[in-house]
Amino acid sequence: LKDARHPLMDRAVNVPLQNFQSKKDILDEIVERYERFYLNIYDSYPHLPSARQTLRGFLLLDLQRKNIQNPYVTIIRYKVEASEEVADLKERQARMDDRFMAIIREEISRGQAQGEFRQDKDAGLMALVVYTYLLGFDTYHAVHYADNKGPFLEEAVIEEYVEFLLQLLVPV
Repeated sequence: LKDARHPLMDRAVNVPLQNFQSKKDILDEIVERYERFYLNIYDSYPHLPSARQTLRGFLLLDLQRKNIQNPYVTIIRYKVEASEEVADLKERQARMDDRFMAIIREEISRGQAQGEFRQDKDAGLMALVVYTYLLGFDTYHAVHYADNKGPFLEEAVIEEYVEFLLQLLVPV
C-alpha cells in the first residue's frame, strides 16, 4: 500500500505506512489515520463568546481541511465500509459522528440561548440539517473530484457555503 499524504493533515497522520502483518493491520492503520484527521478538526476549532462565530469558525475549519482530496476518506467510504476485517468501523464512525453532531448541537443550543439562532426548531434537528449538508460536501467531493490534486473550492466559496448554512439557523 502506497503511503497517502495530505498537506493539511497533522504530522501524526503523515507517518509513513510501515510493514504490516496482515490486511487487517493495514486497514486498522487507515481507520486510525481517518479518525485522527477528523479528531484534529474537532479539537482545534476556535471557541468564541458568540455561538454563531464559534460555529462559523468550526464549519470553516471543517470545510477548509476537507477542501482537498483526502485519501483516507475515499478509502473508508468506498473501499473499507464493506470489509469484514474492520468489523467495528460502523461503531467507530458513529462515535465520531456523535461527537461532531454534539459540537454543532451545543453551539446551536448556545446560540438559541443568546438569541443568535432561531428558537422555533429543535437544536438537534438544526444540527442534523447542518451535518447532512457537510456530509454531502464530503461525499460529493470524494466522488466528483477523486483525481483532483488541488483544492475543490476557492476560499470565498467555502465562506459563502458556511454563511448559507448559518442563515438556515437565524431567526425568521
